[in-house]
Parts: sequence; structure tokens; C-alpha cells
Amino acid sequence: MPIVVSCLIIHNPEQSESAQHLDLFYAKPKGVGENVPIEDASVRLFATQQQYEFAHVGNGRWESTVPVKTNDLDSYVLKIDVPGHETITAKTSVPHPFEILPGTYIPGTIVLSDHIKNAHGESYSPSHKLWIFAHKDASHNVSYPYMITSNAFADDFNVTSLRFGDVDYSAIPDEDYASFWSIKRAKQNNIPEAPLHEGGFIRIDLPDNYDNCLDLDSRHGLYLGSSSEFMVEAAPLECKGNRITGEEHLCILGVSDEYDRFLREAFSHWGKINHDLASLYSYDNIYTNIQGGFGIFGACCIVTMDIY
Repeated sequence: MPIVVSCLIIHNPEQSESAQHLDLFYAKPKGVGENVPIEDASVRLFATQQQYEFAHVGNGRWESTVPVKTNDLDSYVLKIDVPGHETITAKTSVPHPFEILPGTYIPGTIVLSDHIKNAHGESYSPSHKLWIFAHKDASHNVSYPYMITSNAFADDFNVTSLRFGDVDYSAIPDEDYASFWSIKRAKQNNIPEAPLHEGGFIRIDLPDNYDNCLDLDSRHGLYLGSSSEFMVEAAPLECKGNRITGEEHLCILGVSDEYDRFLREAFSHWGKINHDLASLYSYDNIYTNIQGGFGIFGACCIVTMDIY
């Protein structure tokens, strides 16, 4: 039976060193109800002339504490030896880290920092492949059905025929957080033709030195005051008052090329983002960078912000 690997090296700016996880299973044949975890293996990660051993913690989940530095753009190499199988290898690189600058007062406004230095010591904004998810709870299992953005580089592969102007804010009384909803309506009036993206996420492929392509007057009209800012809105088609529970948040991922391609092809094939690779992996249609097996080995930088 083929071996399926799922591992994502995660950089969180709030944690310089944290546990990294890897899932190792045999692919499920048709008619088999349970995943078949692999518990007997040697799992090693090589990075910046260091070697890290993963330990099995149960049910096919492996774990190791790996420091992921903010300036670490070197390659990570994964090697897995399972008795009776050829050595499994994969390679990825951590993308440029980024920050969401503090002090933004408009809900849904994302401001990327440009703290990266080029060869001449000058600040610049490197390219980023961003995936922005809107989750309704801390489990990440429930997402908003649609998302809208003012960013000109948003991918259109999950765009619907619906537009921002189709979102109904009229049922919300003005006295219910009046200033909050007036901002939402103002943004809607400024870009009513912005398309709604399905699936609870938006993919944005930012170029080097990103600029939102708006003149100063337009930025003020959209409540944007910087060329590095853009708006993201998460909404159902029918809004029925303020139902924020305190757990809603945007999860902003800067992803490696490998993970970016996997996510895009997985959604195009399955119609959703699903990481149960052992049960749903399609060998012929979904990208894999695992040599000697299937699955994905990628890296990402993660920043979260509340949905107010």
C-alpha cells in the first residue's frame, strides 16, 4: 500500500520554537473505514546543518521541536524510512515572514509590514503567496461561506457570480453597532462589483513591492491609508444582526510554493480544503512533492487577527 505523508513546517511570530507535526499513514483502499497509521519508522528533518528526529506520539502522528527562525530561508529536507519500503524524501523552504502592522482601526483591514532588507540594506516588500481563511470558531471547522477583498491580485479560481453588492446588510437596524455596520455599508458602496469568493478563503499572489494600485483619494474612500493595505470581508449573503461570538478570526498564511500548489489543486479537485489525505488523496489529480510516496511537505508563516 502506498504511503501518505502530511507535514507543514509552521512559523508563528509569537513562538520561535514550537512542536512541528507530521502524519504518516498507508493510503486507504476503497471500502476500508479506518486510516492505517504507520508507527514503525525513522523520521528525520534536516535544516541549517542540523538534524531533528521525529517521535511517534500515537495514531500516525509524529512530533519534533524544531526552531523556525524568521530569517531562515534555507531548505528543509525530510527523510522517512519505513521497513519494507524505499526511502521517502521531500524538500521545502520557509517563505518570507511577514507581520500585520498594529494600529489599524477598520475591521478587516490588513497591513503588511516591509521589514525585509535587500542586498543594499533597503527595506522592501517581498512577494508572498497568501491564503486567508475566515473561521467562525477556534476549531477551524466552520468557515464563512464567502469572502470579499479589495486586493487587485486575488486569485479568481474560486470566484462566484455573486458580488459584494449582493450581500444584504439592510436587515440590520442602525442602532445595532451603528458605526460598525455603517463602515461595512460604506465599503460595500465603494466596491459593489467586487466578486464573492467561495470556500471560506481567498488566495492572493502578491508581487514584489506590492502596492494596492489606488491613488490617495481612492484609499481614503476605502478607508485605506497605505499602499500596503487591503480590505478583506467575511460575510454570509444574509446578515441577521451582530452574532460575533469572540472566536471568529482571519487566519493569514504565507505559504511555500509546494503548499500553495497543493492547496489550489486540492480545492479545485475536491471543492473544499481537506487534510484527511489518507482517505481522500487522488494520486492522479493532486500535486505531491513526496518522493517514494504521496502527500505534501510544505511550510508557512501564520498570523491571525480577530473578526470584530
